Amino acid sequence: MRQKSVFYQEWRDCLRAHYLHVVRTHDRVTEPTLRVVLLDAGITQAEIDAWYQEALAQQEQNHA
Repeated sequence: MRQKSVFYQEWRDCLRAHYLHVVRTHDRVTEPTLRVVLLDAGITQAEIDAWYQEALAQQEQNHA
């Protein structure tokens, strides 16, 4: 069985940060393809949906 890289969590954190930025900036061109990349990278649809909600919540807080 293949082990995950010691940098796996950092890589996931970077993917998450990128996705949050894309959602917050309303990048409608990048978001659909990034979702495909995230799924191919092993991120679950539930995680992506949670990240999306997190991005919206952060955006709301910044406008309050």
